[in-house]
Amino acid sequence: MSKKPEEKVELAKTIAEQSNKVKRFSKRIGSFFRRITHFFSNMIDRLFFKEKYGAYVSLFVAIALFFMVSSSEQITSSVRSSIEINNIEVEVLANDDLYEITGVPESVNAIVQGEFVDLTTIRNQGNYSVVIDLIGLTEGVHIVNLSPTDFSPRVRVVLSPSSAEVTIRRKISSEFTFGYDFINTNQLSNEYVLGEPTFNESIVVVQASQETISQISHIKALIDVANQSETFETEATLVAYNQKGEQMNIDIIPETVTAKVEVTSPNKQVPLVLNVIGEIPDNKAIASYTMDTERITLYGPEDVLASIQSLEIPINAASLVNDETQIVHSISLPQGIRAADTERTQISIKLAEKIDYTVENARVFFENNTHNYTITFANEEDELMDVILRGSQAMIDTIDLSQVRVSIDMRQVEPGAQEVSVQVSGPSPFVVYELAKTTIFIDVEE
Repeated sequence: MSKKPEEKVELAKTIAEQSNKVKRFSKRIGSFFRRITHFFSNMIDRLFFKEKYGAYVSLFVAIALFFMVSSSEQITSSVRSSIEINNIEVEVLANDDLYEITGVPESVNAIVQGEFVDLTTIRNQGNYSVVIDLIGLTEGVHIVNLSPTDFSPRVRVVLSPSSAEVTIRRKISSEFTFGYDFINTNQLSNEYVLGEPTFNESIVVVQASQETISQISHIKALIDVANQSETFETEATLVAYNQKGEQMNIDIIPETVTAKVEVTSPNKQVPLVLNVIGEIPDNKAIASYTMDTERITLYGPEDVLASIQSLEIPINAASLVNDETQIVHSISLPQGIRAADTERTQISIKLAEKIDYTVENARVFFENNTHNYTITFANEEDELMDVILRGSQAMIDTIDLSQVRVSIDMRQVEPGAQEVSVQVSGPSPFVVYELAKTTIFIDVEE
């Protein structure tokens, strides 16, 4: 149902009046806040920017800051906490000259409780220790407390372990001979050989309990040979070992002995000899070869050097498939040889066709006839034998044929008629020497 025109006009007037009231109220509120803001702004300007009030404001701020810092320090200093300190070495107070002490731990752990400042000082300075006091105790087994020392009296220290079961035994003296060991030999050049050391003492004294002395297996002087190159003297530390080979912590008098060690460098120069193993393919033979190193200096004990006259360089014949071959070969040292002046050699090998050459009527010799037996040939024709040489023409041409030798070794031959082996040899290792007959019959008489 629609309203009458008069009612609509009345409603519009009412709405307009209410709107005006809201506008007037908003203006009054805005004016109020502007006056409040203006008031506080003026107050701040007076307090902070006028000399009259600035001193009072500064004093108030300083006092406030002082109380804040003081309160903070009191809170910090009153905070209690704890720290853990591990592996504190235990100091033993005892008569070590008279008694042997066992059972004392080498180190202990500690939990320290206290105020933060004290804990920080302890951690930073580290001037604390743990002591076990055995003075006044006699032989036997004792349970002894460990004592923390040099800690602040304001902290509480809990040790782990806090006590130890300590065994105290009276020491006795016993004399021992000693051996020696060279140490740090890996830092001694291989060309040097160490002689038998001599010492300024031959007997040492061990001070320990009877039980400990009975466990000693041997005592050794440890001689440091690092970087030595000539005869030297040094102080060698004496160490005792038990039956298990473990070092023992005992008193040895003196603690060191003076050792004198001769350092030598025995050496010998020998030729390098090429040794071709097997048969070269395709009916070939060595015509010539060269090595960039023909002689080598060996270092080692004199008895080992005396047994070495040359050093072979083995080459597999099957690998020689070309008329010219270049090889770099590593040199293997004989057993007992410590070092050499070269490690490898470069070899150049040339091949040629293999030929046969016959040396006729080579005389048969009797070697090692130490019993001076009278020897006759069953067949007189066997007194002279033909030798076949197989190799390259170049190698055969270098041979002095008088050095081609046919022989019978008499070392194992007994008197009587018998068949014996015949051997042949020649000066060149690159030529093969063969006989038509490898055995003959002889008659041996005393």
